[in-house]
Amino acid sequence: MPAFPRTVQPNYVSALWLPTGLRQRSHSGKIQLRNTQQVGFIWKETWDLLNVKDVSDMGLMAFVRNAFNRQVILDTSLLLSPGSGLTRNGQGTPSGAITVDGAAQTGSNLDTTGWPDDQTNAVRAGDLISVENRLFEVSADASANGDGDCVIPVTPNVFDSPANGATVTISAVTARSMIWKLPAFPTNRAPSYYSMTLDFVEVIP
Repeated sequence: MPAFPRTVQPNYVSALWLPTGLRQRSHSGKIQLRNTQQVGFIWKETWDLLNVKDVSDMGLMAFVRNAFNRQVILDTSLLLSPGSGLTRNGQGTPSGAITVDGAAQTGSNLDTTGWPDDQTNAVRAGDLISVENRLFEVSADASANGDGDCVIPVTPNVFDSPANGATVTISAVTARSMIWKLPAFPTNRAPSYYSMTLDFVEVIP
């Protein structure tokens, strides 16, 4: 799976968002709500100026055209997210792999093990982690106990339980994603294109 290139950095990166659940307002004013099970993160990235005479800029545009045309699934780093493009905010350095601790896990928490014993704030709210190519955001600070176990509050909920012992990636996390919309260029003037915005969506395995 190719990595989305980061040679040419975007000028703007949006926050990560998750689609809302299903909602409907009846004529009587009553609101009906229903959660969706499989949801993925979405975000935008914008480049202010791409010069047609710059080989790096044109390399990025050629990559984007090919990836969109062929619906290529990409490994993409999240530039403004701790644990991905930024150093994670969680504390402590595990001596080995962090793994899922127990089978048949669903809900808003993920049981993990392999952390330094009694590590305060092993994960911090806003850190990204991934398990079996599924991206999660830590929704609240969590510490490890004396056995190196840590119950991590996550968003979105865990709906398809990962395997017991599956590796939990906590650094250099990438999102399995694709470019969802045709890139638009509101203005252009030789020899440059202005304001290329890409809409990314996470691809749920």
